[in-house]
Amino acid sequence: MSESKTKTMTWKTAESTKKSDSLLTINGIDLENVQTFKYLGHYHSDDPKEQKYLKQQIGAAYGKWNEFKKVFKDKRINLKTRVKIAQSMVRSRLTYAIETARLKSEQKNKIDTIWVRMLRQMVSGGFSRNDNHSLKFSNNDIYKICNTKSASRFCTIQHIKFLAHVARMPNSAIQKQWLFTDLPRKKDQWLPLANELDLDPIQLRYTIFDKNKLNELLG
Repeated sequence: MSESKTKTMTWKTAESTKKSDSLLTINGIDLENVQTFKYLGHYHSDDPKEQKYLKQQIGAAYGKWNEFKKVFKDKRINLKTRVKIAQSMVRSRLTYAIETARLKSEQKNKIDTIWVRMLRQMVSGGFSRNDNHSLKFSNNDIYKICNTKSASRFCTIQHIKFLAHVARMPNSAIQKQWLFTDLPRKKDQWLPLANELDLDPIQLRYTIFDKNKLNELLG
């Protein structure tokens, strides 16, 4: 263990503990105790109710958008090409490492609003309005024109693919045992995702084991 690279973070502890400068000492060196930690580009926080990682990812997405905004909005470049570049450079930052998470409604709305607004800037007349002052193109229209999906739908697809990956692990794998556990408060963990996909929870479990059915589900 490298003392200079190791930090500590606590969950569900007293504020005094969370905000302590150090909780452990190794080889005479006090390990820094932090409230946020960046690991492989993903931010973790000691407060699960405050999704700091999402704020960081939104900032990173806007940063990359502003850096290449002239390219993304250049109508001389084929729209599909610009969208592909934006998916790779901007959406990837906006949705990074969310495949293991089940996003809340307000989080989905937030990333969808940001992503579709960027797409509108890429589409000719993306913000044009009808005589009744409503937008000429709905969000679904924008997705069809750009041949892409909403950010939340992309996250859902990645989440299902992650579950399928875990489901293919050996039965001895801790991740798989936790996924299919019947522990109280955990046995209904499939329900929210099943409701979102309009499937029965048992049907969803069987689907992730069948590659063809999974691809059909994901469209």
